[in-house]
Amino acid sequence: MTNQDKLRLMALAVGAGLTLAGMPACAQDPASEAQGVTYQLINVNSGKVADVAGSSVTAGAQVFQYTYHGTKNQQWKVLPVDGGYWEIANVNSAQALTVVDTPTANGAKCAQEPYTALPSQQWALQNVGDGTFWIINRGSGQYLEVAGSATAEAGTIDQWPRSGYPNQQWSMMPVDVVIAGTQADPAAHAPVHPKPKAKKTKRGTHSAPA
Repeated sequence: MTNQDKLRLMALAVGAGLTLAGMPACAQDPASEAQGVTYQLINVNSGKVADVAGSSVTAGAQVFQYTYHGTKNQQWKVLPVDGGYWEIANVNSAQALTVVDTPTANGAKCAQEPYTALPSQQWALQNVGDGTFWIINRGSGQYLEVAGSATAEAGTIDQWPRSGYPNQQWSMMPVDVVIAGTQADPAAHAPVHPKPKAKKTKRGTHSAPA
């Protein structure tokens, strides 16, 4: 089973009881219960999550994709603003996911910036129909994506007109919901610490403590 299949199964399983803040997977608009819930933003194509580079708390720090390892720079809160749009705020920095440079241009990159209610910091969340979401910028009408359908670490997150490809689809999973073995599972990437070798003493050989 591919990572994409696993993520979709996860989205559907969570959607049976909790997909964005308690709403069923077929909901067309997230409910206000999303306030206070912390999410991973998981790209369907790569299985990697939106991540603020280097756990930075500096305005303008790049947002790219990276394997999920459970740190707060990879976690986001979804906060309602006017007109059915949402601020997507990084838990580590409390700054907002923002389209920067030329905010209406194709391929404009995403970074974190303090929230000032600019349209480039506000997003519509549109259910694709399988428990995943398109995340659409209010200012440009373009879709949050991983550029070039990259699957590598540090792939650029930018905006682009709708293409229909899975690099523009996102699973928004509460941080305590994972499927073992997926890219979004910290345990799948936990370091392995081998048991120390036995060491000799004058009284014989003794194993190191477990």
